[in-house]
Amino acid sequence: MFMNYMDYTNDNCMNLFTNGQRLRGRAVFATGGPRAAFVDNYFSINQPQVTIRCKEPIALNNPLCLPVTWSVVSGPATIESSNNAQAVIKANLNASGTVVLRASSGNYVSDATFNISYEGPLPPLIFAHNYDNDCGTFFEAYCTRPPSTESYVWDVNFGMFVQDNPGYYGNYMYISPLVNMPQTGQYYYHYAYVQAKNSCGLSTPSETLQFTVGPISSNCGSGGGGGPILLRVSPNPTKGTLTVETTDNSEFTQLRIIDRNGTTRKIISLSKTKKATVNINELPSDVYNVQAFINSNWRSATFIKQ
Repeated sequence: MFMNYMDYTNDNCMNLFTNGQRLRGRAVFATGGPRAAFVDNYFSINQPQVTIRCKEPIALNNPLCLPVTWSVVSGPATIESSNNAQAVIKANLNASGTVVLRASSGNYVSDATFNISYEGPLPPLIFAHNYDNDCGTFFEAYCTRPPSTESYVWDVNFGMFVQDNPGYYGNYMYISPLVNMPQTGQYYYHYAYVQAKNSCGLSTPSETLQFTVGPISSNCGSGGGGGPILLRVSPNPTKGTLTVETTDNSEFTQLRIIDRNGTTRKIISLSKTKKATVNINELPSDVYNVQAFINSNWRSATFIKQ
């Protein structure tokens, strides 16, 4: 008959349980219990696993979208911005150490402990590149995106070409022409590296990429390889408009812009023309391919929308 005995919690709720059910229920959700994660992960900061270099957003698991108060309990960091889903934490000037970050909402409190350092990002790695080996008309490359990176400083030939490319898509660079006044039969040796940059500083340089253009083909000309560049785009990178033109007086009747996933984002039909300016304000920042329809064939060039 004891199983019919009703127990209650000794608090304002005074919830009723059968004999022993209260303790068994609490054990399920206690530390080490099979359902402990339901309580532990309900309102919790996602613990950073590596040292934060300069600044990083730190996410909060907040399934009820509760209003959140963020604070730095201890350590050399400040909260640059925050909302109910994350806080951006930045190291104090020239400081490093252990930080305790707290998120609270009513009775819910979560702390995270991690290391932070006032320094530039880790060095990136150039993982893909392409160039015109015959005439040196262009060079392009991609690098990895280290955490906390805000922009990328590309250097080709030790200061001859320098690009400070901001934002997420700054890990792509493009130069045209690469070789000015190419001489038939000659070889041109090139070197490229990139540094990741944030508001605390620069990373060390990536491993230097070495590549050779040549021997220069006899049909390259002497004007920076202008002949082989059959489709030219400018400005590149661009923010609002893109000018597309042929360099061999060919006329095109249609342009199309394709994103990195192969999706056609824009089609422009034209009367026969050698040059056209296109409004691309509506395109999000990314790397795109523009193609011109000439004599039943497509010519293409790559550009960056900032």
